[in-house]
Amino acid sequence: MTLRADEPASAAVRRVLVERLAELRRRVGIVLRNDDPAALHDLRTALRRTRTVLAETKEVLPDRIRLPSSSGLRRLSERSGPLRDLDVLLGGLGSSPELAPLRELLGRRRARARARLVAELSSTRQEGLPWSRRLEALLRAPRSGAGGWPLPPGGPGVGSLVARRARRRWKRLLRRGAHLDARSSPEDLHALRIQARKLRHLLEVFREACPPRQRTHWIVRTKRLQRTLGDLHDAHVGARELAGAARELARSGAPARSLRAIAGCIEGYERREARARARFEGRFRELAALDADRLAPPKRQEERGSRRPRVVGFRRAR
Repeated sequence: MTLRADEPASAAVRRVLVERLAELRRRVGIVLRNDDPAALHDLRTALRRTRTVLAETKEVLPDRIRLPSSSGLRRLSERSGPLRDLDVLLGGLGSSPELAPLRELLGRRRARARARLVAELSSTRQEGLPWSRRLEALLRAPRSGAGGWPLPPGGPGVGSLVARRARRRWKRLLRRGAHLDARSSPEDLHALRIQARKLRHLLEVFREACPPRQRTHWIVRTKRLQRTLGDLHDAHVGARELAGAARELARSGAPARSLRAIAGCIEGYERREARARARFEGRFRELAALDADRLAPPKRQEERGSRRPRVVGFRRAR
């Protein structure tokens, strides 16, 4: 999708959200037809990006338009999480014969999680994502001005909107991470990961409205922090889940060699978590060092016409 930084935010957000909803429905269809971990990952990414658009466009989308769809998106995110977690676990086990009992146990859990997700996607509540079609109908409706939607032509540019929202999201991330270090709890670091993910999705969805060189710097550094924290979270959860699975297998009489192999996997996850913790502070400093002023649209875009309002820039967070 092509966006201009000086395009009125209401029109740009309308177009972006219609595209996101269509992509989301397409991803749901693929997951229903294919039991593929990559397809599920793509669906969850589409869910997060759509949620980001709704959350970060309060200035141009009234609550009566945003909120009804937010609950449907949140429900799908929650229902698809367990299956994704099991895909990550199974994907890291390899084909060692000693781990066959573990693969069988996790495979049964995965089959149940997949069945629950398919039932949810096929339910009356979610089939065809009716809430997304109602939202799209509102977005495509002729201008009425009711409830403040949409903003009149010549309103704030989308580049200015994205700059303001990214600045707020960035400063919130810095405040949350300022007191964290490599020894912080997995829960606190995971909460920071969520903030980084939201900032990344905002910049990626509206990338065409951001200065090209700066958006690359911001997306790359945000992605590095998010992936480091993601490795840490996956390793922590993996070690915990495998420990529980080992206890269950021990009660059912699994061979000692299988239990030793699982213990080796747990140690591997613990080493992976330690490596991610060692990278964390450097990745956080990289993102904190960026100059937020440069995310604002160039001044020449403000000067194209007097109809456009002055673009709001950033100040470096203190």
